[in-house]
Amino acid sequence: MSARIRDAIYNATEVNAGVSPALDLNYGGMMGVTPRYGHYDDQEKKFYGEWISATPYVRENILPVLLSYPKFFDWMPNKDRWIGMCKAAFETEAQSITGLKGALNVDTDQTNVGGAGAQFEVPTNVTLEQTTLSYTFKERMGRPFNKFFSFWIEYGIMDPHTKTPKSLRFLADPTKNDLFTMYTPEFYTATVLFIEPSNGNTTVEKAWLVFNIFPKGAGTVEGERNITTAKAVEEMTIEFAGIGIHTDAVVALARTIMPKLVSLYEIPDMHMTLPTGGFHPSVKDNKTAHSTDRKQGNAEYEWDTHPKTGGTSGSTSGE
Repeated sequence: MSARIRDAIYNATEVNAGVSPALDLNYGGMMGVTPRYGHYDDQEKKFYGEWISATPYVRENILPVLLSYPKFFDWMPNKDRWIGMCKAAFETEAQSITGLKGALNVDTDQTNVGGAGAQFEVPTNVTLEQTTLSYTFKERMGRPFNKFFSFWIEYGIMDPHTKTPKSLRFLADPTKNDLFTMYTPEFYTATVLFIEPSNGNTTVEKAWLVFNIFPKGAGTVEGERNITTAKAVEEMTIEFAGIGIHTDAVVALARTIMPKLVSLYEIPDMHMTLPTGGFHPSVKDNKTAHSTDRKQGNAEYEWDTHPKTGGTSGSTSGE
């Protein structure tokens, strides 16, 4: 049994540790003359495994959190539905989210060193790679994603015919309304915090705050006919404008929100009993033990999963 070296992890309070702990590169080198598996401490009579310090980083899936929605939603009939759809689209509906970036790039200039082609380079600038946010969705029956993003564009950004947002028609008089003096970006953009949790969801590994988000398109609208091929499920990728910030301050913000998200990773109670040989009597009266509209189970354990008033014997009543 081996133990981790005490100082193999340096924490977020140390220089260059960012805001989350990291393994110390002084331990666990595996590509030298021989791998550093560990060593035995004669005084403590214990084997310390340096191999633990060579544990690879595995990138976790991003958790998106909608912080603000386009304010023109507030003018719409059924505004809660539009706000809910916006939250769902950003947080729970995407097949994939890509384009979150924050790499450091160093620009250089150079001068010749002799005539053999060697170059003396010096740094001239440091920049951050910019986020280019994209979401991919599997379209659903009735094309709700296309309709939602078309609504966002036409009502929030610009109607293709009038060149003004359609949402303005829902204001009694845009020139005199106290809620509207200038159509600034908060009326048609969203802000989303993207969090990459650490292994085990104990802290934040990376985070991006992206604001000024609006769709650059609503997906393709096209039709075709080819009876020799199979029908296809439509997949759509939406590119968004956005200004992304990837700093320690953003990670610190994400750490304040992370505890509220941890509960999402607890094993959910699906409120469902899946019988294999009939229901046990202890779950016979479980009001949540149903999944279909037909009778389940067998023999004496059979009952209606969605009983009517005054249901059959053994069924769960509606009290």
